[in-house]
Amino acid sequence: MNIPKNVRIGSIDYEIRGVDHEMCVDGKSVTGRITYGQSLIEIRTDGFSSQHREVTLLHEIIHGITRERDLDWGDNDELYTEELAKVLHQVIKDNPDLFKP
Repeated sequence: MNIPKNVRIGSIDYEIRGVDHEMCVDGKSVTGRITYGQSLIEIRTDGFSSQHREVTLLHEIIHGITRERDLDWGDNDELYTEELAKVLHQVIKDNPDLFKP
């Protein structure tokens, strides 16, 4: 799986940037974050495998999708987002020809 330099979610183009420092969201250390106002997705690169970075990117894309579609998973937001990212990553990896013509 290739991590691109940007991704379009709905009508918004998000820059994807690798960072090599700790990031926090709501006081918690995270491996990725999406900043809607800056149209930016940041993924930690230091000490994390390519598979972990891929799942993290999918996690942040799912956050972008739920915001774009105005979906509210309430208190289960992080749980649902993480589980969906993991299974989506597995489907993509297990079916490499999925989107080939």
